Amino acid sequence: MVDTVRELLDLLTLRCDGPDTYIGSADQMPAGALFGGHVVGQALVAASQTVSDQRLPHSVHCLFVAPGRSERPIDYRVARVGDGGSFSRRRVVATQVGRELLTMQASFHIGETGLTHDREQPLAPDPDSCTPLTGLAADPERWPDMYGQWGAIDVRVAPRPPVLPRPTSTGKTPGAQVWLRVSAELVGPQVMHSAVLACVSDMTLLGAALAPHGISHRHPGYRVASLDHCLWIHAPFRADEWMLYHQISPVAAAGRGFCRGEIYQAGRHIATVVQEGLIRTDKSVSDGRNATHVVEAATANHRYS
Repeated sequence: MVDTVRELLDLLTLRCDGPDTYIGSADQMPAGALFGGHVVGQALVAASQTVSDQRLPHSVHCLFVAPGRSERPIDYRVARVGDGGSFSRRRVVATQVGRELLTMQASFHIGETGLTHDREQPLAPDPDSCTPLTGLAADPERWPDMYGQWGAIDVRVAPRPPVLPRPTSTGKTPGAQVWLRVSAELVGPQVMHSAVLACVSDMTLLGAALAPHGISHRHPGYRVASLDHCLWIHAPFRADEWMLYHQISPVAAAGRGFCRGEIYQAGRHIATVVQEGLIRTDKSVSDGRNATHVVEAATANHRYS
């Protein structure tokens, strides 16, 4: 269980086990399954140990290879792909008892001045008016048990908007909005804020692909799992201040759901997340229509474009 910010920081603190090799602790979740965001966050910390403090992650691409177990430590091996005048590139492989769990490609940038623009932050209910995820986790028939084990992260789920400006072919909203932040002040370098974001950005996003079908992660006959996870960090931010996670799933097909998330803080677009997930159905409950949804055409200036 990760109930406090101290426990979260301990989880993301790795032990050096040789040149460019690190060991991360497990999260000891009761269910025994390892949360993918946990591995993503630790892998990013491992990569960051091999670059200068002035270079921060801006592009992170992960493939989930196999599921892990929460009762065993994870080994991280970092390959120094290259270092230039402004960028450093790293490859990380996470293994557990010799079994490969995740591969990561990460790029770090020293930061420069240049052209700047972003999009207006989408409208969303105030976080104080939204339901805490820990409360929703009390309903095991709809939400994964894991959500109730991460008290260090304050996640608030916004009510679904009543207007469907870009409905899918199912006629339902293809997305969601959540607010998130660390539940107390996070004292540490900026890269630790990035690692926390890498971890928590894996929470709730695949739910956007389930929303058009009116089902949840725990719907009978469905299996949902992350296949990959990509994160771009555009601007400095603090993980202990509210971030709006604006999520949409433009398409699901062939047993996979594709999701995109835009993360805003104080009106600024700070990060973008893209993820594809497995959404496997038992033949006994699938009639074929639940396997695909496609967003209808919309005007180019629409907020959900």
